[in-house]
Amino acid sequence: MGTHNSESNCEICGGRSHLVEDSRYDSREEHCLNENCRHYNVDSGTLKYEWEDAFDGVGFDTPEGWKDMLEHIGYIKCGKCGDVGMIYDEDSPFCVDCEL
Repeated sequence: MGTHNSESNCEICGGRSHLVEDSRYDSREEHCLNENCRHYNVDSGTLKYEWEDAFDGVGFDTPEGWKDMLEHIGYIKCGKCGDVGMIYDEDSPFCVDCEL
């Protein structure tokens, strides 16, 4: 049991997505990492029976919401190459590959 983070492919654009699955609640949350797509698909599973504010939904994030999501999961859109990836240095606008 537990929460697992991984990557998958976006069902809309086929690009990379950030996927979070929680076996305790049988929940799944997927967010496209493509800035031009920004698709999300959230199924809170059984959490919705325990917490009234649990969110279920499918749609497209606003540009601001997409940037907030990246920050929340510890990713950044690189200021050099434009790719989305893990933050290497919080004071740097660059991804891990461009930082090295």
